[in-house]
This record gives sequence, C-alpha cells and structure tokens, in this order.
Amino acid sequence: PYTTLFRSEDGGTGLLFAELDVEGMASGLIRLIADRELVRQMGERARTRVGSCFTMARHLDQVSDILRTAARPT
Repeated sequence: PYTTLFRSEDGGTGLLFAELDVEGMASGLIRLIADRELVRQMGERARTRVGSCFTMARHLDQVSDILRTAARPT
C-alpha cells in the first residue's frame, strides 16, 4: 500500500535514463553541463516538490498508517 512519494520527472525535476544506459547518462550529463538555465529550473522545481511532498504532517500520517496496520489483529 506504500508508494514512492517523490519520482523525478524527466526534464522537469531531473533526467531519466534506462538502467545501465551509459550513453543515455552521458548524454544527460552533457546536456546539463551545456545548459545552466535548465539545471537552475530543474533544481527550483525539485525543491518545490520536495517541500510539498516531505512535510512533517505527511510523514506523521504515514507513520500512523504503518502503526495502525501493524497493530491490527491477525
């Protein structure tokens, strides 16, 4: 029932490439090196998403859910 709260969005908050795709990773790094504005924008969007996804209230809700599930009689 638990899912990842933060998933990178390709070109939005990060760059995605397939596992073991060395050429894709190299291409992404070259793109980042060449485009400082893209790096700035992605960093800003990532900070905004982290700030909204990882709040204390959300964390406490998730911990409460886990504890309720663990405390249920089997």
